[in-house]
Amino acid sequence: MFTIPDELKLFNQFVLWKLVQTSTRLAKLPYQVTGHVARINDPSTWSSYHDCVATFVKQKYDGIGFVLTQHDPFTAIDFDHVIDAGNKINQWVKGIIQNLQSYTEVSQSGKGLHTFIRTTKTKINRRIQLSTDQSIEVYNTSRFIALTGRFLHQYPLMIQDCEEQLHDIISNQPALPVVQSWTNDRECPVCCEDRVVIEAVLYRFGERFSKLLNGDCSDYDNDHSRCDLAFVSMVARHCLDKHQVERIWLQQSLLGRREKVVRRLDYRQRTIDKAFSSIKFVYAPHDATHQ
Repeated sequence: MFTIPDELKLFNQFVLWKLVQTSTRLAKLPYQVTGHVARINDPSTWSSYHDCVATFVKQKYDGIGFVLTQHDPFTAIDFDHVIDAGNKINQWVKGIIQNLQSYTEVSQSGKGLHTFIRTTKTKINRRIQLSTDQSIEVYNTSRFIALTGRFLHQYPLMIQDCEEQLHDIISNQPALPVVQSWTNDRECPVCCEDRVVIEAVLYRFGERFSKLLNGDCSDYDNDHSRCDLAFVSMVARHCLDKHQVERIWLQQSLLGRREKVVRRLDYRQRTIDKAFSSIKFVYAPHDATHQ
């Protein structure tokens, strides 16, 4: 069904995924084989490759994905919008993947590539700016990568050790945070990766936020709508990026696994808009996590 490296299949770190309409775009939302939303920080919601493929065949999902963690040796390099209308790969990308000589597949959109390599597990989740119009994103933990199995046949169906090559790329180029645009008449803090934002919110709000992360609505009379608004408001104060706030809500919180949240775009939009309308000040995530 999916032609992917056998090395990945040894790890029970697979999820299913569906395309879900968010405020402005289609996003890939991870699912368990049980039909519930999966969480990239909760191994109990992941499954084996074979179980995910079996469920994919029987039910209506858009694909399977692999969750990158600190316990596996894999790093994924994401090349976005590098395949043109004639299915030709940008020349600068060819130079990188030829140097890596590791498993590379076409992404779900058909316009990008994913290359998997082996590296040490120094945490890397960031964008590497190669020039004004060329960048790659490198992930090796707390991310799930949608797999297609549409691999490039001129490269090995194996994941190679590319520690030195990756080091050369990172050490020779400036690094930028992985951000999404948000226009506002107030100064906007840089939106860090999801984990950093969550750590900052936990630092600021402590047990109140921790309970919400775990789906505990006891502080709000078990009113799930109030819990959703409280959760979104806390996150929004640390990152003025509606896309990222929505992603954290859906992927990191047990609140985001409720069917109403998953299926109701209008409800998510309304809740996020209400949270943002009440923001009077924001916290910079890096300030909170380094005090």
